[in-house]
Amino acid sequence: MVLWLELARRKYLLGEVVEAKLLTKAFPFAAVAEGIKVTVSGPSGQARDLSLALYSGQGVVRFLPGETGIYRLRATLLQSGVQYIAWTYLVVEEEGEWQERKEEGVLHIAPVFHEGSFLSAPVCLRVSLGERPLAGQKCALALAPWCQEKVCQETDDEGRVWLDGRGWCYWEQEGKRFPALNFFPWGGCWLVITDCSLPSGEKVVATCTLNL
Repeated sequence: MVLWLELARRKYLLGEVVEAKLLTKAFPFAAVAEGIKVTVSGPSGQARDLSLALYSGQGVVRFLPGETGIYRLRATLLQSGVQYIAWTYLVVEEEGEWQERKEEGVLHIAPVFHEGSFLSAPVCLRVSLGERPLAGQKCALALAPWCQEKVCQETDDEGRVWLDGRGWCYWEQEGKRFPALNFFPWGGCWLVITDCSLPSGEKVVATCTLNL
């Protein structure tokens, strides 16, 4: 079972309606739609729930951004004792500040930018449980919606998965190591997938969508 969010693109203009698709693998979407909750967090850190509609066997949410900056979308589903979390992000115009409030007990996957990459592609992703970075967390990268061929990388001491093609950073596939991918020339919808067990014993599976 995999749950992920998909956007047509990463950049939007202020006043433009944003539409995101919500998809699943291994389960018909209609069978789990009632248990899915979708929220959006704006640049100021405030979050609100979004209404989920069902069209042609897939979920769709829409919202109108009210300010410039970076927005995060999160979808959650509890299915057969496993919690699934899907993340994605988008940019409304160009804004250099992003204040994020992380909820405790939630498995977060957040893009990390630097001056040279800002509003283009993130230099890395940070995996954290609430505010606590998860070191040594195994993350898989797959092209959606097929999710068959995967490469893997473990997070560093600060919970980061590197995406910027640095020579000292590697992805692994079937025991082979190769330098981290440079995503900018690539197209398509990519997923970073990770899972962990919470102190309560609950299992959580999270994805973050990269529209490249």
